[in-house]
Amino acid sequence: MTPSSVNAIAKNYMIELGRKISIDATLKEWLYGFMNRWNNELKLAKDVKLEKKRSEACTTQVICEYITFLEAFFTDTTPQY
Repeated sequence: MTPSSVNAIAKNYMIELGRKISIDATLKEWLYGFMNRWNNELKLAKDVKLEKKRSEACTTQVICEYITFLEAFFTDTTPQY
């Protein structure tokens, strides 16, 4: 998750709890404290754009062929030695 997505989730949750929070609040201090408390279990990452060639290569036909391959692979019960 990205820091902005964590902030958005936290802001919505605080509003649902009835906490007094500004709609325009950035919650940077809250995020910093939250990440310090959970630093051993949570990691944040930045978004990485998918390369154009990779996105164009992933067609419906390619996905269907891959799923067919996986189905055949997992239903094959003969041991391969």
